[in-house]
Amino acid sequence: MFNYGKRLKKLRQIHNLSANKLAKKVNLDPTHIYKIEKGTAKPSLNSLEKICNALNISLNEFFDYNLSKRRIPLMGTVSNVNELNKHYNNEGIHIEEEIPGDFALKIKDDNMVLVGITKGDIAILDSKKSPTNGQIVATIQAEISNYPFVSFYEDSGGHVLLRSSNPDYDDIKMTDNHKILGCLCAIIKKNPHYYQYKKHLLNNIFENDQWQMIIDKATEYEINPNTINDFIEYLANIKNYDQD
Repeated sequence: MFNYGKRLKKLRQIHNLSANKLAKKVNLDPTHIYKIEKGTAKPSLNSLEKICNALNISLNEFFDYNLSKRRIPLMGTVSNVNELNKHYNNEGIHIEEEIPGDFALKIKDDNMVLVGITKGDIAILDSKKSPTNGQIVATIQAEISNYPFVSFYEDSGGHVLLRSSNPDYDDIKMTDNHKILGCLCAIIKKNPHYYQYKKHLLNNIFENDQWQMIIDKATEYEINPNTINDFIEYLANIKNYDQD
């Protein structure tokens, strides 16, 4: 259900107007504005048109979905870790109000693929939060890379390791050249391509010892995939026959 009060209050604050000032502009009782914002009253179409005119927006803009969200900057490549604010792209992204975080980062590698974070996803991060063991963080390595990466944060007391979920990536021992930019709050998923999904399934199969054993046996006895497929179909038909 559309929340008139929440939208009106947000728009009023964006335009730096108090409820009294807005009421005066549209020739309405201030208590009526307060009632709309509290959800105890709804504006008539005539009142809503007056409010939109006073705010210099159209009715379509009043109902714009993105206005119920907040905008956070999207980080780009980093040339100076001491001037991070200069490395946000102008576009930014819109996120739900209830999602914490103050900047976003587009994922560019597959080092966290086994926990469902893949290339093209958008990570929402909080730069003000201090990391704890097991959290996913975004880190930049000065003088080595100009783009942040995400990983698990593991503090053993003596040193900090940055760990990937993908076994193809080595653990990274954190040094003075590393700077943690923020802790992960949420992931906005990129719609997966069929072949990406298929590759993910195959990776999981090859990591399963039982499937690997079957593949090794088939290779040893020179059994091709078509033969295995026919045999599986045969077994499935027998099973269905027994159930009937």
